[in-house]
Amino acid sequence: MNTCLWWKSIEMSSCNRSLRRTAPEGITKTISPPSISRVNGWSLPLHSFQLIAWTAYVYMTVVGFGLFIPLLPFLWRNITYAAIGLLFGFHLIVHITAVTIDPADSNVRHKENYGGIMPILDRAKHKHVIQNQFCHLCEVTVGVKAKHCSACNKCIADFDHHCKWLNNCVGSRNYWFFFSSVASAVLGIIFLVLVLLYIFIQYFVNPEELRTDPQFKNYPANVWLAFLPLYAVPISSLVLLSLAVITLLLNFVSLLLLGHLLLFHLYLMFRKLSTFDYMTQGRQKQSTNLQIKISIPLKSTIINIETGQADEQKKTFIDQVSCAKRQRSSLSTAVSSSMCLGFNRDLSQACLSLTNADSINQCYKSSNLLKPENEAVVDKKEQTASSSEDSLNLEPVSSSEILPGPSKLESLVVLYNTGMTQEKTTAEDLSKVIQNQNSAPTTSEAPNQSPLNS
Repeated sequence: MNTCLWWKSIEMSSCNRSLRRTAPEGITKTISPPSISRVNGWSLPLHSFQLIAWTAYVYMTVVGFGLFIPLLPFLWRNITYAAIGLLFGFHLIVHITAVTIDPADSNVRHKENYGGIMPILDRAKHKHVIQNQFCHLCEVTVGVKAKHCSACNKCIADFDHHCKWLNNCVGSRNYWFFFSSVASAVLGIIFLVLVLLYIFIQYFVNPEELRTDPQFKNYPANVWLAFLPLYAVPISSLVLLSLAVITLLLNFVSLLLLGHLLLFHLYLMFRKLSTFDYMTQGRQKQSTNLQIKISIPLKSTIINIETGQADEQKKTFIDQVSCAKRQRSSLSTAVSSSMCLGFNRDLSQACLSLTNADSINQCYKSSNLLKPENEAVVDKKEQTASSSEDSLNLEPVSSSEILPGPSKLESLVVLYNTGMTQEKTTAEDLSKVIQNQNSAPTTSEAPNQSPLNS
């Protein structure tokens, strides 16, 4: 019964892995039946990458020790056997150790039902798998850097990453075995590449340097031997070169992948980071860059709007200044017109106040005023001028602010002084001034000063 349940749980594990990741708040997923936790890298199902890694290791070991290293000269052959043999042997030991070790948190490994069916995560109660260092799936308190692996379905102590090549998680318990496995694999591949390059060069330059083993004397020059010195297997030169090319390409690809991985972990050691920390910082940086990219156009739009508003305000201010200038100009013209209108109005009133008709005509003639046909017209002009004065709120203007007119009107200009508080000029005074002006000699054009203004 337990065996059937165990296999059934394994079959459903692929559908349940995504539920073990930390999910953001507000997201609900369909809960699948729980699965059991994987103990180590040997727990079924095995990953395809794990099978590829073991196949590549076996292939390089066979062709390296059985075909290419025996072709080296005697002295270099023994040195290469020792160096590459130690690296390949060391890699095998640490690789198996990294796969076999259980990297789970100590509280998880000491559970009574460890390896049994995991409980279902109720996201209605718990939005994350681990909250306040308590795992709601493992149902234990874990370390600060522990993370729940979705593939292994358990909390890993000091989680670094899940390695598909090992089919196991990498944590504090097996990290150094993982790192040693990668480093030994890189060194072993480098040594094997050097051997292959030497064989290629010697095959085209001096093939006799590769046929130093005594068993080659029994075969022609185009026949090569494999698995020396224990068991000689004749192969053609085409097979030898083909296997050398395939092995060299495989070594270059492996060196590219493993070399990059080794340099990356050396960088993490220097920065004192784990792979998980590095990935977390990368996501935060991407999120920050995205926010910056979004905020830059928004700021540009705000700046453009503010600039447009400033330009509009500036334009409005310029229009207001121009309007104010035009208003002042119009007001000055209106004031001048009103001043002239008031001046002519008062002169007309002074002329009309005379009793003698000849004196009235002489007054209008001397002041260059048109005699109205009737007094109604004069009253209408008075009303218009008065309304203009009232609408403009003009102040009285003194005679000193009015430009001098013709010489014949100077006496009348002196009499008209709106800025003074003196009494209004009478008809008798105006008549006297006109008579004095008529009796004055015509040759003299100098203005006569009125006694009223002295």
